[in-house]
Amino acid sequence: MSLISAKNFISLWKSVFNPDLLKEESLLSKYLNSNLWTHYIFKESDIINRIKETFDLRYRAEEYKIDAAFAPNKNLSEISSLVPSDEFFPPCYSIILEHENNIKDCWREMSKLTHYKARLKVLVCYKDYDESISEEGITNRYLKDFEAIVRESNTHYCENPETEYLMIIGQRNKEGLNWRIDSFSVK
Repeated sequence: MSLISAKNFISLWKSVFNPDLLKEESLLSKYLNSNLWTHYIFKESDIINRIKETFDLRYRAEEYKIDAAFAPNKNLSEISSLVPSDEFFPPCYSIILEHENNIKDCWREMSKLTHYKARLKVLVCYKDYDESISEEGITNRYLKDFEAIVRESNTHYCENPETEYLMIIGQRNKEGLNWRIDSFSVK
């Protein structure tokens, strides 16, 4: 079991979505269709199972409004009226993941992440290829927005200072799909 951190999540993400895989035309054709791509990410890629195994967590899709929620393997244990069960009723979230195909709408997903408690909050989104804008220029604008949303949320209700945020932006170019990955903590 690995420690839940942005650094360890990034390593896992890169091992599942490695550069060679991201050049395959069969995969890139799915990328062009939002429904097929989302299905690939959550069902075909094995990222969910790898997160569960690596961090020793359990998973639930569409938990409240969260695309993917990961939590410790046990339910709340000190509530006398709670009947022991295998239901997904975690004491806390360990990792929450939001996936948005259109980067223009990702601010909604980021705002959603600020409303839940979790050790690691991950936003994955995608930017269409545009040769006229540098990759760094595109992602820096969204990263600043991401940080501003978290900062503003924390002025109202402070979050645990150990919480980490991770933004993964996929962008297709001539060579295939590339990732821009940035993380920051609330500290």
